[in-house]
Amino acid sequence: MHPRLFVPVVNFIITLLLMSGSMAISAQVDCRSILGAHLHTVRSSPLSLGLELSGSGAILNERKIGNLQIYGAIDYSIKKHQFYFEGAWKGWYNSGSNPDGEEIQTNYTEFNRPKPAHFGFRELFYTYGDKNDFIKLGVQSMETPDYFLFNERMLGISGSKQVGQFNAFGAAGTVTNRLSRFGDVCGNRHIYNILHRSQFNFTGDIPGETNFGTLSFIWKKDRANAFNLTSANVKDALGEFEQTDEFEQTDEFESGLISENKSRSAVFQPEQAGIFFYEEFGSGFHEYKYYTGFHAGFKTWFETKFHLEVVDQYILNDHAIAYWLGLEKEHFWNNGAVTKLGLSYLDKINIDSSAHFYPAFSNLFMGEVMRLDAMDLPLLALSARHHFKSKWKIYTQLNIVKQLKDHRAQELDFQIGGKIHSHFLLTSIFSFISSELLEKNYWMAKLEVRYAF
Repeated sequence: MHPRLFVPVVNFIITLLLMSGSMAISAQVDCRSILGAHLHTVRSSPLSLGLELSGSGAILNERKIGNLQIYGAIDYSIKKHQFYFEGAWKGWYNSGSNPDGEEIQTNYTEFNRPKPAHFGFRELFYTYGDKNDFIKLGVQSMETPDYFLFNERMLGISGSKQVGQFNAFGAAGTVTNRLSRFGDVCGNRHIYNILHRSQFNFTGDIPGETNFGTLSFIWKKDRANAFNLTSANVKDALGEFEQTDEFEQTDEFESGLISENKSRSAVFQPEQAGIFFYEEFGSGFHEYKYYTGFHAGFKTWFETKFHLEVVDQYILNDHAIAYWLGLEKEHFWNNGAVTKLGLSYLDKINIDSSAHFYPAFSNLFMGEVMRLDAMDLPLLALSARHHFKSKWKIYTQLNIVKQLKDHRAQELDFQIGGKIHSHFLLTSIFSFISSELLEKNYWMAKLEVRYAF
């Protein structure tokens, strides 16, 4: 779609969405796809198909932005075999100029900004196995079992093996701009375009330039009933929404966690622990990068969850030890509502003077607009989320993230959400952003519609 033809479409969407602002709404951060929860079997065959349409419009101080997306998925699963493909078309519009004051789409050095309308794909893989014991090949979204080192879309191989309370996980692959979560298809930092942050993407242009390999071993106290201390929980505390359909409550949410809430917990009762080795390499990095460390999860007073991760980063002249601390508390009300509170802190200790901590593929996505990441530490984040008991599954959430040094960026995001239909989500996000890199503070009001069928 030509940019000039795209402008009136975006203006119409913004107007329509703002007029419907009193309706129930819902949100996640980045790639808020609900497609996976709405695949439909074709005539009782192993084949399933799905389609998702989404549109969003936002108003900032001096610009309007818009985003249109179409996702399509094909899943073929039989016994322990699965073939999955997910493609996308994306169109976007920004009425403001680039942060450097030049016209839109100027050739800023190393400024990765895709064309306003483009195609791509998000998944293309084959899996053999089940949830705990599997091997997966192809283009896939993946998170390492630790809390924040890798959350990316890559081309490669991953696998897991469980033995009792222990699990071994390994993966190796390559990440490119065309595939990455901050890249052309899923990312949207370039759409807001109030900072030239895209130039900091640590992803190569072709496969083989920016690669990784990892191996980890994890212990869980009780695989069947222990609360889930995975990176999804941690990113909730960091201020990111889970990358699943959060409105589909699981048995764990409905019964397991509630029963645990009624019990008394000991001081720092261990629930999960793990060790890992992680490496980044390739011509796209100036040095080989090695990460080793451990992570652990505990249940403590008043059923509060405490998370800890310590990472030793060994890079020539950039040797540092990073650490992450998180607290999370859930309260279940008698009327069926749920409130979750989170607090987290990410910082480092320098071994080499003036060391930088920069895992390339962490993608913490802290802040709807700023998308602060591990390289922006020290970072402090707070979140409060409340799920109402209603047929529309309405929730509200307040996220605050603050960079304590460097450019002292901070962002406040207030979100209201709901699923007004089994296939229809509405999202509302209100943000306030400040940073020493910005000439003025920014505010934003955004609305988003997603429909999957």
